Amino acid sequence: MMVVQAGAGRQHGVFVIERLLDIEVPERAKVIRVLMTELNRISSHLVALATNGMDIGALSMMIYGFRDREMILNFFEKTSGLRMNNNYIRPGGVAVDLPDGWEEDVAEILDVPVGTVRTRMFHARKKLQAKLGAMGIAGG
Repeated sequence: MMVVQAGAGRQHGVFVIERLLDIEVPERAKVIRVLMTELNRISSHLVALATNGMDIGALSMMIYGFRDREMILNFFEKTSGLRMNNNYIRPGGVAVDLPDGWEEDVAEILDVPVGTVRTRMFHARKKLQAKLGAMGIAGG
């Protein structure tokens, strides 16, 4: 089981159950599933970027990555009651509808990674290239 992206891992089993039992899922539930799964994917990518940044000596990358991930986990908690390993996607739809003000929450979440993580990763890549170049492994 994927610990960092557990919600998306459960989705496959739910799809199998729905297909076997011929359960029709409402369109809104399908859209909510995609939203939650994509936010979960972004969250897991932030963990990967943060830990990889830490591996090359960019400790601040870890701090920024986990800070930005917290926004997503806070939204998950507001939506489903749990931050990780939530049982939100269920056969026939989702456990509960999205909370009031979810549009603003998602807009705030998406505003951070696009502007800051991409810039930070550019600098981390440059730092990695410089370190590898200094070690004679690759050009800096």
